[in-house]
Amino acid sequence: MTDTRTVTRDQLLHLADRARRGVALPAELDQLASGITELGQRLFVAATLAADERDRAYAAERRAEKAEAAIERVRAWADEDLRYNDRVDLLYALDQPQQPAEDEARQLPCSLWLLSNGHVPHRWQPQPGMADVLCPGAPRKAVATQ
Repeated sequence: MTDTRTVTRDQLLHLADRARRGVALPAELDQLASGITELGQRLFVAATLAADERDRAYAAERRAEKAEAAIERVRAWADEDLRYNDRVDLLYALDQPQQPAEDEARQLPCSLWLLSNGHVPHRWQPQPGMADVLCPGAPRKAVATQ
């Protein structure tokens, strides 16, 4: 149910115009004064609500920033834990004797392989007196004809 004593914006503007022209009746001036007072109170309430909303938004933003900072700290701790576990795994792996495959450990391409001339896998010595190594061989390149 609408309060009939509430003056609308248009009525206030009409009363203000009549007062400006000097033709307003005393009852209209009282109505204008009460309407302006009521409008001022509504504006104060609206400004208070807006300030409260702004404060709530600011507080929510601060909480979100704190939550994000906490998440970043947890991520950093998790990363540090993973790095620690990686280091432990690496130290454990270094402590274990390494047994590479025979051919993998001693593979070294020969100069023919480096020159890209095709040849089959074979054993060779990189320097006289060194242990034999395995050259994996190289497929023969097709010669382009014009």
